[in-house]
Amino acid sequence: MPLTNAPLSVENEAPRARAIRVLKGWIHQGTLRPGMPLPPERDLCNRLGTSQTTVQRALRVLEAEGIVSPLTGRTRLVAADGTRATASLITQGLVIISPLLETISGHNMSGWLEYITLGAIAAARQTGRHIITLDPRRALEEWRHGRLSGQPYGVLITAENQARTELQPVIQAFTAAKVPVVVYGDSPENGTFDRVTADHAAGCAQLTQWLIQQGRRRILPVWPEPRDLYWKVQRRQGYEQAMRQAGLEPLPTLWIPSTVVGLTTKQMGFQAFAHTLAGYLIPYLTGPEPVDALLAASDGNSVPLIAACRLFGRQPDREVLIAGYDHYSADIPERAFEPAGPAVTIDKGNWQIGQALVELLAQRVQGTLPPEPQCRLIAPRLVVPAEMPADTPMPDTGPTLEE
Repeated sequence: MPLTNAPLSVENEAPRARAIRVLKGWIHQGTLRPGMPLPPERDLCNRLGTSQTTVQRALRVLEAEGIVSPLTGRTRLVAADGTRATASLITQGLVIISPLLETISGHNMSGWLEYITLGAIAAARQTGRHIITLDPRRALEEWRHGRLSGQPYGVLITAENQARTELQPVIQAFTAAKVPVVVYGDSPENGTFDRVTADHAAGCAQLTQWLIQQGRRRILPVWPEPRDLYWKVQRRQGYEQAMRQAGLEPLPTLWIPSTVVGLTTKQMGFQAFAHTLAGYLIPYLTGPEPVDALLAASDGNSVPLIAACRLFGRQPDREVLIAGYDHYSADIPERAFEPAGPAVTIDKGNWQIGQALVELLAQRVQGTLPPEPQCRLIAPRLVVPAEMPADTPMPDTGPTLEE
């Protein structure tokens, strides 16, 4: 049966994801039958309308899932039963579910969230177990088709927020089967699981203490809504503790409404966004007692705040010190409009969080933990970017997911 032209991709579908979807469609529809060799890579490139690199990456994913198998050289065969490959492969494998399964272009610093998953994969490889990586949508699809029915070694989940909520049926199926599940984050819904999270209270306390050491006395947290996310609650605790230990009165958090935060710089323009933030800062940067430092929610949030301070004639590196979080300021595209980055930031240890997830899972499987759910905190690291040498090495992230 000849291969038909690849169907149009869904909106915003990545080239590799589209290639995987189309190839699986050909296999499940019988266009490519069990035991049949796949066409050469160059032929697949033409039929899929994509690059050879994308095709190779898609084929490696199918190999890892047991849907195709290598024969000789670059020849690959369709597995004996491609529709059940995941179920058979999952037995005693280590399942990692994450919306971020590879580095995003331009994300070179380990402060980006995908480095949690990369750290987990690097640690999982050291166990010698087979690794099955699934994004949340794919995990739901596999579950609905009964292809997650094997008994894996354990499951790691680094998805949070909406993706984490949508995964509830999958998580419940694993827990009902007595499969150990370890999750990232300390949100209330994670309280019944073993989990690993960053120590946000300690991180924000370190930032506040550093600012106080620089002579700052009126330090204002400027964070986006919603207010009840666990890490914002914990950071507020760390901020208040550091301020009171120094004999200073904590200031109320300036909450930026979600309607403003949701407007991206592409929609508004960077300067327009900075002007909007400046409007919220008027009571704090003018008057008899202006603030002399701002705590941003992340390095990305710090850059438009820096631009907003300039609109008041306040120099961000002298008159108003701005603290970021997550340590990825060198990668922020908005630096093209505002070259200054945060004066200080926190590396919350994404790579170490990923590795700790694997370690905690191993301890649960080995039976060395108490029966109640465990929460591991990863210590933060204060970073002053101006003091870092230009050639500061990045953490060894090991092979990429595609290797």
